[in-house]
Amino acid sequence: MNSEKLLSKTPDVSDVSLPPQNKASSETATKEIESLKKALDEEKARSADCLNRLKYFQADLENLQKRAKKDTEEIVARANQQLISKLLVIVDDMEAATKATSGDGKSEALRSGFVLILDKLRSILVNEGLERIEAVGRHFDPAAHEAANKVLREDLPDGTVVEEIRRTPNRRLSCH
Repeated sequence: MNSEKLLSKTPDVSDVSLPPQNKASSETATKEIESLKKALDEEKARSADCLNRLKYFQADLENLQKRAKKDTEEIVARANQQLISKLLVIVDDMEAATKATSGDGKSEALRSGFVLILDKLRSILVNEGLERIEAVGRHFDPAAHEAANKVLREDLPDGTVVEEIRRTPNRRLSCH
């Protein structure tokens, strides 16, 4: 009957009364159970620590990926700005060439070729986000313009831009 009682319940060493010859093995089993519980608690703590460290590593990886993406975007933006600066020099030269060839019958074909290329370059620059800042006839703005020379004119108020000499991506070089 005692054995039926043991089978029907979850074994708990404190509930079972064993004959004296099994007392030593019972104490050994109790010590082993306690040792296993302690080992289990240690493994749970170690597992929790590993999980915590994993979460930190995952957050570090995500931050690193975000930083790498941001750095790449900044490098591309800087490279684009340098390219646009170089292309603007060509645009300025071509605009000067179209002005120099206007009105001359012999060079009209050359002029129309310059205008076609110039329009394509302008289109590329606009597609890359470059916006033209109209300067001529407007008040000089040191945040948007760069002065090359000061010209006094009676017909315009002081500080008015009278000629655009050269463009740069963020600033315009102008006479006022």
